[in-house]
Amino acid sequence: MISLSAIESCKILADVLSLMIPGGVAFCIIEEDTITWSLKPDTFKLNVFKVGQKVTVSRSTLHTPNIPAGIYGKRLSIVSVPIINDTDNSNSSFSIAFPGRHPIAAAFGDFAPILTEMFPEGSFIYMSELERIAHRRPSSRFDMPGLTVGHIWDETDVTYKVVKLKQPILAELDSSKYGIPVFAAAYPLNDEEEDGDEVAATLGIIAPKKTSCTLRDMSGNTESGLYGISAAAIQELAASASEIQSNERDPNANIKKVRGMVAMAEELNKISKIV
Repeated sequence: MISLSAIESCKILADVLSLMIPGGVAFCIIEEDTITWSLKPDTFKLNVFKVGQKVTVSRSTLHTPNIPAGIYGKRLSIVSVPIINDTDNSNSSFSIAFPGRHPIAAAFGDFAPILTEMFPEGSFIYMSELERIAHRRPSSRFDMPGLTVGHIWDETDVTYKVVKLKQPILAELDSSKYGIPVFAAAYPLNDEEEDGDEVAATLGIIAPKKTSCTLRDMSGNTESGLYGISAAAIQELAASASEIQSNERDPNANIKKVRGMVAMAEELNKISKIV
């Protein structure tokens, strides 16, 4: 328990700790059933501990671990300590909220720089909470400047759909989404401290498709060229066959004409002898 006379000292200590704890931490004082004081650093972006918010005050020390990410957008642990007055009565409490951190988030800075450079054209790797990007890592050859830390997903994004469907999604996106054709993959990361399939975060990767699109265009052009050549060759062969057939018919007709002339000459010769 905390003495009412020590509250100002607690506020000073909270101000120092809020800048030292990785991932941020939030503090508040609850009087009766209303939050009357709150402290959250800029790094703590969750919508909790708002002054004026109605909550239930704790009459004894209470630790609430692993509040699901689906409630505030990130897994939280909250500790509430009663504040007692000179008569040892309590109608207020001092609360602290710690954001949970997925193990992959803790290792992101170690594996992301390696993975981004393993793609021939480079890649962009990110890790997000349920609604927004929490970590990002571009490669030396490829970046997504529009996807910054804090970027909020909308319903057209692959990551947004992963959170809703709770399953991985792999997609090829044309240039209408990000200005260039890309391959995007995103995977849900389940809360390891919660039962069931509660999604706590997502891990995604985006890679450019410039080379594959170029090869696809080349393949299409080659196929079109070969079709044109094939059609022209067929037409040429057809014309040649027609000409050969025509040439074959012409000699036969000439031979028949010669034979007719010979027969006529022989008739005339017979008539001349009789005369």
